Amino acid sequence: MAKKTQADSEELNDLEVVEDLLDDLSEETEENPKNRVSDDHFERFLNTFERSAKRWEMIVYPGMFGFILLAGYGFFLIYNLTNDMKTIANSLDPTMGLHMSSFDESMQSLTDNIGNMTARVEDMSSELKTMSGKMNNLDAMMPINVQLEKINQSVGMMSVNFDMVRRDMAMMNHSISKPMSMMNNFMPW
Repeated sequence: MAKKTQADSEELNDLEVVEDLLDDLSEETEENPKNRVSDDHFERFLNTFERSAKRWEMIVYPGMFGFILLAGYGFFLIYNLTNDMKTIANSLDPTMGLHMSSFDESMQSLTDNIGNMTARVEDMSSELKTMSGKMNNLDAMMPINVQLEKINQSVGMMSVNFDMVRRDMAMMNHSISKPMSMMNNFMPW
């Protein structure tokens, strides 16, 4: 805080010197050469200007150095970014141009196929409308549906009966196989 007040007082002092010099210059005329500004006033003005310039040098030169340093670092970052992008592009696919032309042809063929699919879906849509109209007339099919259910039940019953026949055949096979195997042992052929 003490440094700041000292700098403020020096600045006020410098302003007073400059104002005195300007007042003295305005009083100087050709008729009154005695009032010419003395060397002492110029020396005080130059000292004030020099101190002010030194203050600005303490601000401007480090600022310029910082700006140059940041600009150099920015250039370095951009250079590294472009190198990295080049490396990525080369590592992805060096013959990307050739692949892009075949990709373009494939996309054209895909576009044609999608056009064909669209036409077929439109045809299917019109066919579905026709089918929908015909489905409304299926009320006459109800008696046929009842008959099909009865056929389904009959087939189920036949399946149960065939299963019983299979079981009976298995039991008969078991009953006959033991005596027949004993008879086969007696026969010479």
